[in-house]
Amino acid sequence: MLAIALFDLIKTGKYNDKAKKLINHQVQTEAEKEKDGAIDDFMEKSRKNGEYFYLASSHGDCAEDHKPYQGRLYVDKDAPEEAMDYARDRGLYTVQWVMGKPAWFITRPHCRHYFVSLTLEQVRGRTLKKLRRKYKTHTTKGNMDFQTPAQAAVEEYSDRLRLLKALYWEYKTPKIKNEILKTELLIKKWKKIL
Repeated sequence: MLAIALFDLIKTGKYNDKAKKLINHQVQTEAEKEKDGAIDDFMEKSRKNGEYFYLASSHGDCAEDHKPYQGRLYVDKDAPEEAMDYARDRGLYTVQWVMGKPAWFITRPHCRHYFVSLTLEQVRGRTLKKLRRKYKTHTTKGNMDFQTPAQAAVEEYSDRLRLLKALYWEYKTPKIKNEILKTELLIKKWKKIL
């Protein structure tokens, strides 16, 4: 369906405006689904291990809107009663709250924060400072293993290249070939930054 839409846009000469928006929307939607799936898997695994507490990473180059949420301890809203009592006594927010609106902590595209999941026994009797030190969740720079804008650009252009090649296989036009070459150059440019 996306290939047909791209072809229609290229035929009409409006590729640059509409197609970019369509491709970006499609790529963003897929990336969000992938990230949501990874978060769901992580939380399910944590629950199976009895880990209902989440220690948020913190770093010196944090985005301004995430500073209030980094380095804190959160609790799973589905935690057992004993863990919830502990969390309530300490005024902890739920991990679901911080991942949603307005914070979008770890769920926002390009966010380099992460969580370390912990059991009640690992958390009990320890200060945040001790937990951060023990689990090494504070760094000067954000974790570059997580997607950066350059990585996102490479992924976006790679997806676009795949779609353009599929389209070119069906309709060998100079315009599509030119878009393929341009996209390959953009991928090379962004890979140099990584």
